[in-house]
Amino acid sequence: MTDTISTRQYALQRIGRRMWLVEDVQHPLRAAQPLGRVTLTEDDQVEVSWDAHVPLPVLYATLDDVLESLEEWAHRPRGATKPIPIPHYPPQAH
Repeated sequence: MTDTISTRQYALQRIGRRMWLVEDVQHPLRAAQPLGRVTLTEDDQVEVSWDAHVPLPVLYATLDDVLESLEEWAHRPRGATKPIPIPHYPPQAH
């Protein structure tokens, strides 16, 4: 297995036999503070300990799934959504 697994924006940098750091490769200054730590468990699950500002799952099937999930989260539409219309009815006559 290679020491680095990467996508367009993020990379997993191997730091141990079964451990990686999640780094933002587009912003090298952020590399000093990784987005998370990844551990391959004994039963071959991928467990992630995310930084506080990354609201993603902590268990994945593969290392690639971690990066895919992070890419999707980072490139999601932001901002307010279109208002949902609420039906208005005239008052009932008594």
